[in-house]
Amino acid sequence: MLLRKVLDERWRAGDPMYVLALDIKAAFPLVLRRELAEVLLADGVPPFLLNRLVALALSDAKSIRWQAGRTREVLTRRGVKQGCALAPYLFTLALHAVLRRVVAALPRFRRDLDGADFNPLVCAYADDLLVASTRFEEVSRFLEEFAPRALDLGLALNFRKCEYMERLPGAVDPGPLPRPVQVAGREVQQVTKIVYLGALLMAGLERGGVAYHRVEKAQRAVATLQPLLHRNPLPPMVVSRIYRMTVLASLSYEQSSTATTKATRMTLRRQAGVMTGALMASARRPRRGLVRLVGEERRKASITRAIRGARVRYWGHILRYPPAHPLRRVPQFEVGRKKVGRPCHTFNTALAADLARLPAPAGGWEALARDKLGLAAHVRAALEEDVSSEAADTSEEEDGVGGGLVALPPLEPAIEEEEEEE
Repeated sequence: MLLRKVLDERWRAGDPMYVLALDIKAAFPLVLRRELAEVLLADGVPPFLLNRLVALALSDAKSIRWQAGRTREVLTRRGVKQGCALAPYLFTLALHAVLRRVVAALPRFRRDLDGADFNPLVCAYADDLLVASTRFEEVSRFLEEFAPRALDLGLALNFRKCEYMERLPGAVDPGPLPRPVQVAGREVQQVTKIVYLGALLMAGLERGGVAYHRVEKAQRAVATLQPLLHRNPLPPMVVSRIYRMTVLASLSYEQSSTATTKATRMTLRRQAGVMTGALMASARRPRRGLVRLVGEERRKASITRAIRGARVRYWGHILRYPPAHPLRRVPQFEVGRKKVGRPCHTFNTALAADLARLPAPAGGWEALARDKLGLAAHVRAALEEDVSSEAADTSEEEDGVGGGLVALPPLEPAIEEEEEEE
């Protein structure tokens, strides 16, 4: 959510954004153990605990299971054991040690997201690293500092898989993409979209690409399930639950932290109906009638309800963080100015529209949001009685243009703008 919110607010202000996604080559197997041990000692890990870590996850002797036995041991000098529960934490500590050194050399960068305007921004999760800034020079400088310091721990960048994207509001056509460009003297691919942690980031406001990215992922799940259900027909209710746990979860992923327009919801709803029909065609046939989802099962399979409920619960998740946590500042973050031209809807406008469609709790939304179980129960009960967006003329609410949008303290007021064309 942080990255998408920053990109949207910068677009609304008319600021350019330069985004660079870095790919670390064979991350886990290449970490140098001696350097990793030094990092742990520098972070205050006691020597006796470090010895335990070396014995569990950093040993030199490696073997694999093979035919009810194990192969002979092979000695290695680098790498963290794949599959070990400690491996992600150890690699994260190593990567953050590199980031500390890079941030120390670049004063404008912040490792803990405590900057006033999240600019420049560094996002790191496991071996997925992304840097964004309003200045190309800062992105280039970060890559120039990071590449050699990462090599000190055995981490090498795969520049052929590194991706660079420009978000330039009102810019002319950049020409055919992808194409190679030079960043800090290195050749990387300039692209129109970047997938970070499963979420699609676009160079413009084309939200249709984000919707069809989720549709493509869900179609893969359907293509995997169809042959299995065809060979082993299951009752329609069981197929419906499989659909909700796999296909619906894939369709609604990342939608809870982004703004969804009416056109996006219509696209997802239409594709969800096609996938539901494809799975139900393989369900066990009843003695009479057709295989259909009715009543409660149909409401549970609604993609619109799934997105609306997930967004409200995610908002409550943010409010339950301590006040000083960086994520608490994200919903309220704004640049303070707005460019003239095509609008960019944000998480706040979509959330305000969702809350306006649901019955308000007695104590107010903000008080209920701090109760995780209470919020989930209220949203679940409210969605059971909610009507589909196409059942009535709700164009104003759907577009985020007034329509009685509620205004809560953590939210910005609803903007009076027409919905962008998809």
